[in-house]
Amino acid sequence: MTTKTNPKDIGTNFEREIAKEISLWLTNNQDNKIVWRTVTSGGWYTTENNKSNNLSIPTQAGDLTVINPTYSIFSDNLYIELKKRKNVSFWCIFNNEYSKDSLLGIWEDTVDKSKKLEKFPVLIIRQTYNKHILFVTNDELKDKIDVCNIEPRMYFKTISGNTGYVYNLREDIFKIEPGTFLECIDAVSYEPEQ
Repeated sequence: MTTKTNPKDIGTNFEREIAKEISLWLTNNQDNKIVWRTVTSGGWYTTENNKSNNLSIPTQAGDLTVINPTYSIFSDNLYIELKKRKNVSFWCIFNNEYSKDSLLGIWEDTVDKSKKLEKFPVLIIRQTYNKHILFVTNDELKDKIDVCNIEPRMYFKTISGNTGYVYNLREDIFKIEPGTFLECIDAVSYEPEQ
């Protein structure tokens, strides 16, 4: 008898995996529980925000938050969405495919939510059975990453003008000294793209 895998379990496991990796990066391999999944993977924030129409629990927005206040700069400044998909196609960029599961659709949604919170958008996305994990961000955060001499692997622009800069999480972002990264994201004021 075969058991069917629940897609929500796949997403939950991916969120845990990335939370641990980011925690280890931020602490120079000292602690794997600095960053963790938000309550119901951001669902609690969405539900509460829809009820009261205020942003009273912004640390629970998105998929990851910090659970150690020493690293609050991380979740205070970044809105992080994590997605694991069977197929992550870059052809949608050329075909202007904006389905909710396409890279463009997910990026637009990530940017829209981050603007409401005045945080930098970060999309961490992985295709199933692929070792590479992509880190996508906007112009403002890209400019801060440039200071660390890390260049994006590619970029794309949506019809609404939201630019996404694509890095490899493990091979590019994790090369940045974590203290430098935190200083960069703390030293800027968020200004959304026009």
